This record gives sequence, C-alpha cells and structure tokens, in this order.
Amino acid sequence: MKRIAFLGVLILALTTSLLAGCTEKELTQEDMEQLVNDVLVVNADVETVKFDMNTTTKMEMIGGPEPDGATMVGEGTGAIDSTNREMQIIMDMDVDVPGKEKQSMPMESYLVDGWMHIKVSVEEQGAQWMKMQLPDEMWDSQSAIGQQIEFLETAEEVNFQGREDVNGTDCYVVEVVPSAEALNKMLSQIQMSDMEGADLSQFSFSETIKEMSFKQWIAEDGYLIMKSETHVAMEMSPEDVGASVEEFQKITVDQNSVMVFYDYNEPVSIELPIEALEE
Repeated sequence: MKRIAFLGVLILALTTSLLAGCTEKELTQEDMEQLVNDVLVVNADVETVKFDMNTTTKMEMIGGPEPDGATMVGEGTGAIDSTNREMQIIMDMDVDVPGKEKQSMPMESYLVDGWMHIKVSVEEQGAQWMKMQLPDEMWDSQSAIGQQIEFLETAEEVNFQGREDVNGTDCYVVEVVPSAEALNKMLSQIQMSDMEGADLSQFSFSETIKEMSFKQWIAEDGYLIMKSETHVAMEMSPEDVGASVEEFQKITVDQNSVMVFYDYNEPVSIELPIEALEE
C-alpha cells in the first residue's frame, strides 16, 4: 500500500510539473520562428486558465523478494491563477495492481501562499496530507503554462507536425525539443515530501529521467496553447528512494499526460480546504 501512495505522489508531482495531425501547408523555418515568438508574447500575458487532464502511468518494480507493478489511470481538472501564483489540481485515480482488486485513489494539490499542499486518499488508510514550501523562483516549474513557455523559449528545436482541431479551434501541432538546461532546471526544482518507509531527501527527478518528449497544439488564431502532450520514462535505483538493494533492483515508470486548456483569462476560484491547514 505504501508503494501505491508513493506512486501517487510521484505522478502528481510530475503532473504539477509536461499526436501529429494531417499535414497541409508546411511552415517554413522563418514561419516557425515567428510562431514561437508570437506564442511567447501572447501566453506570457495569460492571467488565468483552466484545464482538463488525463494520465496513464505504468510502474514496474524489478528484483527483490516481491517484484511488483501497477498501472494508474487518472482524469482531472485544474486551474491556474498566474497573477496570484495559485494553482489547484483535483484528480480521480484508479490503481490496477495485477492479482489485486482495482483501487480508487482521489488526489488533490493546491499551491497557495507559497506552499504546496498535496492530499492522497488511499483505501483503508484514509487521507494523507503533505506540505512543502515553494519559493517564488520555482513557480514556472509548477505552473503548466509557465513550463510550456519556458520550454518553447529555450527549445533546441521546434518542429511543425501538422494541423488539428482542438474543441473547435484550428491549431498548429508542434514538437518541442527542450534544451537540456531548461529540462534539468525544471526537474531539479520538483520537490517531494518523505513518506513512511521512503527517504526522499536526496531524490532527484533529473537523474532518473531516461526519455522525455513534448507536443503542443497552438491556436492558429490568437496563438494560445490549447493542448499539450508529455511522455516521460523514468528509472529509479534503490539509492534514489533511500531503499536497499535487497528490496528491489530498480523501478521503471512510463507516463503519458495530456492537458487541454480553456477559459483563458476568465475568473477562477482557488480555495485551500480547511483540513489542509491542520496537517
């Protein structure tokens, strides 16, 4: 059960942290440079936005006396208030472990007043609240829009993939190849709290990522980011999570996440539950 809770926090951290269409007229390199510039200018002025998201994560624990695995599928909604640097994500998660009954694991995350509050509810254990401080300079690493802007701004390559419709909006589809510096900066700033049975004080996402890819769907009219897709492959050693080699040899995690953005610059209400203040 502890492993499932650990995976839940891992997935939410990654998430609070990243589909080619039919090709019509190709965009030239000059067109792409202008597109990136327009996207950066427009999205830098975004004050609020809402989003829907879904994730599929497969984890495998290899070696040790009890090799294990799990598949987690989640759907949720979120809101970002860049003006006040607040954010919330509420997700319904289902965890499927081979040979066991599928479990529901609702999750919530709130970023308010410089603190990240994370709630993970595990059957038979109830809700667990965790809290960590988030310095102002780490806002972009947690804000979904901030991440998209930074990756575009520092990208090694931005490749045109075609055009697609997203909820009635005609979009350019681009593949973003982030710079190693931007990627390491984002990953190094992701924080996790220790859980029972796991010492995460030395945990580093940047050292466990084996593969990471990004795609964005950008509105042809207005240049707002309407959708993003992220794929992450990770590999963790016992040392990464404060475990011994007798417990397991390695943990592999493969995650795909899709976010659809809407209601740009519309009012949002982000309220921290009272119970979060009692943690």
